[in-house]
Amino acid sequence: MLNLFISIIVAGIIVYLLLKLGLYLFRPCLLSKLQKDIDRDFKRFMVIVDREIASAIEDFSKWQAGNIALRTMRTEEDLVECVRGYQQAKAHEEEVHGKYLRLRERYVQNPSKLSESLTVYQRYLNLKLKQQQDAPLYASAVTSGDMAFDELMAETKGTIFALEENERKLDFLLA
Repeated sequence: MLNLFISIIVAGIIVYLLLKLGLYLFRPCLLSKLQKDIDRDFKRFMVIVDREIASAIEDFSKWQAGNIALRTMRTEEDLVECVRGYQQAKAHEEEVHGKYLRLRERYVQNPSKLSESLTVYQRYLNLKLKQQQDAPLYASAVTSGDMAFDELMAETKGTIFALEENERKLDFLLA
């Protein structure tokens, strides 16, 4: 019975060491793939942001051209503020991406810190992409009455909190 117990412990130690060795050998490949995924997601997100900016500028141009529907629904200040808001949001996202790039450069020689940085930024990007994808769904749900405005605000606050938390983690890793 004692031999069985010892052999189970030894087998467990061998499995643990093999897993550690596998992670050590394959970590560069996994980190490289994660970096490529992040770069792809960031480009995808920036395309969405650029479309929103272009749409807001187009609405402003239509308003200036005398579009009656836009003139009755929105004011010039409202449209200008919308364009500025999108531009500021784009600048903020580029700033957060810059933090990620600095972390990536800083922790090239420290795989565990690099992995943590990549994971935190990927979570941040995934939340931003999900927020962009869900925005029209939430708008239609509130408009149709399927979702109360308070529910929408609670969901939005939860997402904003998670985004801010991930951004704080990036700042902490930069410090």
